[in-house]
Amino acid sequence: MGNFLIKRVAEQLHAEFPSLKTFVTLSPIPGFIDWVASGADIGGEKASVQLKPAIRTAREQALEIIGLEKRSWTERLSSGWHPDNATEKEKSALMCLASIYLGLGSAGRNGNPVAKFHLGNGARLHQINWAGDLSRKGLRQSAALMVNYLYDLSSVEENHERFTLGEIDYSRAVGRLMTP
Repeated sequence: MGNFLIKRVAEQLHAEFPSLKTFVTLSPIPGFIDWVASGADIGGEKASVQLKPAIRTAREQALEIIGLEKRSWTERLSSGWHPDNATEKEKSALMCLASIYLGLGSAGRNGNPVAKFHLGNGARLHQINWAGDLSRKGLRQSAALMVNYLYDLSSVEENHERFTLGEIDYSRAVGRLMTP
C-alpha cells in the first residue's frame, strides 16, 4: 500500500472536491479493554515512555475506579454496564485511560494497531469519543469508545517522522484527558 496511503486518498478527494479541507477518520480502539484489564502498562520500568508523575497518578486512580481486578469487564457488561448508565467518574476514568493508551503507548511495540496505522500515515490523534460504538464488539473491546484521527495534509510527513521516532502528535483535548 505504501507510505502515506491516506494522504494520497485525501489529495485525490481534494482534487475532485476542492472545498474539502478537513480529513478525519472515526476509528475503533480494539484491544483497549484488554490493555486496561492487564494493568494499563505503557511498557513497564524498562519503557522508553516514562510517564510523568501526574499522568501515572491519573492512570492509577482511573484503574481503581474501573476496578477490573475485582470484577471483569465481561461480568460488568453481563450485568448491564452501558455508557448511558456509566457514572461521571467511570466516564472520566475510561477517557483518561484511552488517552494514555493512544497518546502515549501507540508508538511502542505493543501499541494499538489501528492507531499505529493512522499515526504512521501522518495523522494526529484528534479526539476520543464517548459512546461511539455501541455494538457488542465495541462495548467489549473498547467500552464503546472511538477515536478521530485528523489528517492535516501540510503536516502528514512531519507527523510520520515524529511517529517513527516514538513521538505522537495529539490535540490539547486529548492531552487534557490524561490528567482529568
